[in-house]
Amino acid sequence: MQLPSVTDMKFMRDEVQKFMPDIVSIVSVAISRDRYGVETKAYTVVSTVKAKVYDASGSERQLIAALVNEGTDTIETSKLDLPYATTITTDNEVLTSDGKYWQIVSTNSTQTFTAIRQALLYRHLRNQVVTQ
Repeated sequence: MQLPSVTDMKFMRDEVQKFMPDIVSIVSVAISRDRYGVETKAYTVVSTVKAKVYDASGSERQLIAALVNEGTDTIETSKLDLPYATTITTDNEVLTSDGKYWQIVSTNSTQTFTAIRQALLYRHLRNQVVTQ
């Protein structure tokens, strides 16, 4: 079996982006606390890219809940597909087009023979103080 060429991989990566219907912003986060210890997050957009945001599967939901040490009833979970060249780490957060900020639990590495980047996301089901 012959491995795909660099040209083939570029073609596949370009084609898969046609099936990414959403636009998301990758943001960096600065956290500050007031004198009472109340946390406030300030966000800076690092990049805005095409993406596909969809529900995490049952096993992925359980994995995310275990990784963030929360019950599945206190968090909302999603999965994110991104263009291959997107820079994203667990230090970033994702802002979706519906105005929700998501924390990143994990991302796949940029392996040679993958067409997309993926990330597992979660957000707490409670109010947060947000500044932009």
